[in-house]
Amino acid sequence: MSDDLRGWNGRGRSEPDAIRQLLARLAEQDRRIAALERGSPLRAAGIGMTPDGMTVDSSLDVLGALSSTGSASFGGDTTISGALEVTGSIDVSGDASFSGDTTIGGNAAVTGTLSLPAGIIDNDALANPLEARADYNDVTNIPYTTTETNRAPVTIQVPNGFTTAIITSVTTAYGFNSTSNDSGIAVRARVETSGGGFRYTGISLQGLPANWSGTAQATLITAIDVSDSTWIRALSQVQAGWSHIPADPNHFVATDVQVMFTR
Repeated sequence: MSDDLRGWNGRGRSEPDAIRQLLARLAEQDRRIAALERGSPLRAAGIGMTPDGMTVDSSLDVLGALSSTGSASFGGDTTISGALEVTGSIDVSGDASFSGDTTIGGNAAVTGTLSLPAGIIDNDALANPLEARADYNDVTNIPYTTTETNRAPVTIQVPNGFTTAIITSVTTAYGFNSTSNDSGIAVRARVETSGGGFRYTGISLQGLPANWSGTAQATLITAIDVSDSTWIRALSQVQAGWSHIPADPNHFVATDVQVMFTR
């Protein structure tokens, strides 16, 4: 048979030699592929490919932008020194630590305990912030007449931006009946606003027989609508019970008021 009929253009070669050379070349190629796989920097770093995707079996440092359009699962520590944008859901089943600034543009639901350092949230950031005011006034050496008289007023300005005042006002009056007639001290606490609103308690009476002393007290707790540039005034209303009681250096009437403003 001619060389052309056997498919050879050159000298004739035996089929066993050709097969041995082919097998030798295939074996050499296998050795080279194995060497490349053993020396692959990706494999050495624990990065491998599977039909389901890529597996990273070591630490992963992302120094630039990271975009994941599918599911991503991180079983170990993850350090991101650049920007991280999550447009879908993110599920963190372990601990998460954020040492830099974190901005959440949408809603955030906390189903467990949220612990924050004291004072970290500004009052203005609250949906219903609070602001407290308190003041005190008293008068001494006064007489008690049978006509109700306003004593020891306290005026508190309403801070801007608040609409409700929760008020506690306490009136205290002390008297000594130096006369020979039985009498007493009648008091009530009153609160009024520059807008014309007012609240007051019922009368609290302390009987004072001749040459007796005693204290009467009334407490008012109420809520009043307020507005900017207005004021609240708390005062004590006092009078003698049955007969006039002359002034005495030990007599005093005090107004003690606390106000909690809300929006």
